[in-house]
Amino acid sequence: FPPAQHNHLAVLRKNRFAELSAAELEVQLTRIRNTVMQPGVPVGALTLDNHDNWTHAREALLALPGNAEKAQLVESAMIVLCLDDSAPITREEIWAAWVGNRWYDKHQRMSFI
Repeated sequence: FPPAQHNHLAVLRKNRFAELSAAELEVQLTRIRNTVMQPGVPVGALTLDNHDNWTHAREALLALPGNAEKAQLVESAMIVLCLDDSAPITREEIWAAWVGNRWYDKHQRMSFI
């Protein structure tokens, strides 16, 4: 299928079919990218630690106001989409740019630049 004519998502519900255009998706992702200008604290990096350490860090994070809702947003999601500003090449660049903008406990993760 030529991508120029076939750039949509197929959404299936109750044996019915719907289409979400790439343009509609792009509008929403662009809005998010343009709205979030300042980086937050890279707590996703904590999910790389061993399970016991991450469990203790998670408990401490959830005790702080607002963090439980943010954690639930990620943990209950079907897919986590990570929007990045760069495409690092070296291991050092990857560590510096990407490690915090991930949630490594979540296996259904997609990352895009």
